[in-house]
Amino acid sequence: MTIALLVLGGIVGIGLGRYFFGGWFNHLSLYSAIWSGSLALFEVRFVRYYSLAPETWLIIIASWLSFVIGSATYMVVRGQGIPQSGDRTGKIGPSERAVYVTIWILVGIALAVALQHWSVVLKKFGSLEFVLLFGNVVYSTRVHEGLPGMIPFLDSLGLTASLLAGIYTAMVGRVRVVSVLPLLVVIVQALAAMGRAKILLATLLFGSGFLLYRHRIRMNLRDSARASRARLFIGMVSVAVLVVLGAELIRSTRVTVEEFAGATKALKNLEGGSFITPSIYLYLTVQHGVFNRYLMSEKESVPIGTYSLAPFWRVLSKIGFETYVPQYQRFYSTPAPANTGTYLRELHADYGIWGVVVGPYLLGLLCSFTWCRAVETGRLLYFSVLGHLYSLVGVSFLLLATMWGYWVFSLLAGCVICFFLDRRESKRHTAPQVLPVTC
Repeated sequence: MTIALLVLGGIVGIGLGRYFFGGWFNHLSLYSAIWSGSLALFEVRFVRYYSLAPETWLIIIASWLSFVIGSATYMVVRGQGIPQSGDRTGKIGPSERAVYVTIWILVGIALAVALQHWSVVLKKFGSLEFVLLFGNVVYSTRVHEGLPGMIPFLDSLGLTASLLAGIYTAMVGRVRVVSVLPLLVVIVQALAAMGRAKILLATLLFGSGFLLYRHRIRMNLRDSARASRARLFIGMVSVAVLVVLGAELIRSTRVTVEEFAGATKALKNLEGGSFITPSIYLYLTVQHGVFNRYLMSEKESVPIGTYSLAPFWRVLSKIGFETYVPQYQRFYSTPAPANTGTYLRELHADYGIWGVVVGPYLLGLLCSFTWCRAVETGRLLYFSVLGHLYSLVGVSFLLLATMWGYWVFSLLAGCVICFFLDRRESKRHTAPQVLPVTC
């Protein structure tokens, strides 16, 4: 019964998103699909999770409804129906050439930083063979001791490039080499750290950029395709395969533990396989159990804004202030041990009950406002902000993305870069034309 209600709630949320935003890909549908699916899988109980307390269900449902209301508020208040592009001429944004060159520059910088990260790893562990054979040692060392000497922040430009690559792919209507390069660079970076979070984030940014910009193109021009749909489909499938292979390479290299406390026989039968493994099920579901145990423990107390502003506090700690926020949080037994408890855990820890109600409302409101501005103006600045907001929604069942310094840096870098791309395009269109002198 619970699973049926969750699926029904997801369908209703997806339908509301389609109604308000005129397409299937939008933040309301994305949130509803992710939370409905994850909670339904949790209730399947391939791991014998402790049951969620009524208080936990109440907070999850209230935050979901709050996000729905926040998303709908701006659309209702503006009272103009689904926004349309303000430009019906076919010139709907910066030139493909400008975006193309920008992606290459960002990829070049990100690749150079990735190679520097690899040099640090190889210097510490001795050889590439050791890193690939004992990825679990590399991962454990990074988590517990850190890998000092790596250039910070600039590797996040690979994420910014992934968003622009998605937009560029929508512009040209096909997957080109430059479309795939940012994701390849992010995978190279992720291998050096033996972590998969950046691959997930890069995929969400690429997909958001592509689907959001393609939606606007379709609204602007009835026939926007420049290449066959079959070719585009094959290209996007290739991108998906690349991402999955990259994540699986890290999983297998790290020798991820596939035996969990409370696992059922059906889940244990997946041990030893590839791609579809017990750990995948755990990553998709355990966060709800952690959030439940966190609420029941009532043992955590942190200053206001600790997790939502974590990168800011970490920067201050580097210049002498005692404000460091750990990268990893406390583990809880669900009975499988885990430490990520959805974005609601961070919002609740930072702001209490107001955080899990007002936070999702403001997130939905901001997504709707930015979505309308992106569609109406076509400015890359709005698409950059919106793509990062969608990635935040996409990982909301895991944690609050603002805890990741590389998410914050990618957002800031994307805003600056896209602002100048928009400004360059504006000047190009407003510059006075010089007419030839005739006698």
